Amino acid sequence: MGKKVLITGASGMLGFTIARAFFEDHYDVLGIGRKKIPSPFPYTQADLLNENQITDTLTTFSPDIIVHCAANVDLRDCEENRPYTYALHVNSTRKLASFRPGKTRFIYISTDSVFDGLTGNYNEKEKTSPLNYYASTKLEGETAATQSNAAAIIIRTNIYGFHTNPEMGNSLFEWLYKTLSQNASLHGFTDVCFNPLYVSQVFEVIKDCLAVEFKGIIHAGCKDFISKYTFAIRVAALFGFDISLVQPASSAIFQSVIQRPANTTLNVSYLESLTGKAYSLGSGLVALKEDFLQSAT
Repeated sequence: MGKKVLITGASGMLGFTIARAFFEDHYDVLGIGRKKIPSPFPYTQADLLNENQITDTLTTFSPDIIVHCAANVDLRDCEENRPYTYALHVNSTRKLASFRPGKTRFIYISTDSVFDGLTGNYNEKEKTSPLNYYASTKLEGETAATQSNAAAIIIRTNIYGFHTNPEMGNSLFEWLYKTLSQNASLHGFTDVCFNPLYVSQVFEVIKDCLAVEFKGIIHAGCKDFISKYTFAIRVAALFGFDISLVQPASSAIFQSVIQRPANTTLNVSYLESLTGKAYSLGSGLVALKEDFLQSAT
């Protein structure tokens, strides 16, 4: 059995994928999450805001590696439920990162939304300027991680994928697939840009960062800077849907009191120099299609 890896948010899309990948790679895995789920890897229900429960879990399992994926990704709920969001993004990060900081590697999954999105192509040294409570608390979580564990790895990224249990959420890809499969049209924003990774590619980044004993902040994304409209077109083409169903639109049609950054593309030169790898949107989408079709069988 390999090293012990604790993954938080293991009932979510990213945490589930990372926990399963470590398990299939013969690590000794324990996934934790708030909800009861069927799982191919050892999993237990746990509330990260219950300090006694988390202390018991850490002490009993004694992980060599902690991957902290848990987050409140519902931007509206972040604004309306600030005490919970702060406790999850900041307090739980500090708690987990403080466990054996000289021995246990701590990986904190952060977000490209720590930037204001005015320019894009952000490198690791550029000034952060979050626009909403989700992003500001994720940024504060970065600080809590590095203050508690000097060797912490902070991965800023944007992801796509699907839930193995549809009741667990509705990702961007899942929304696109469901809408297009019903032959219904949708709007794709041409002025909102990102360079996302498929969730299994994030696992590769984690493994590579651990292998080279990296510490600090790193930006992880594909080398392709694209709009949400282009992403939707690529998904439609990949699955053989009518691409004319995807209508180009401005994000101005989406009315919300919550500010969102428009261009969060991340400069991934540092990642490429560190790992020798460059991730493409195409390879990620091909892997997604293969996994998605396999999950349906």
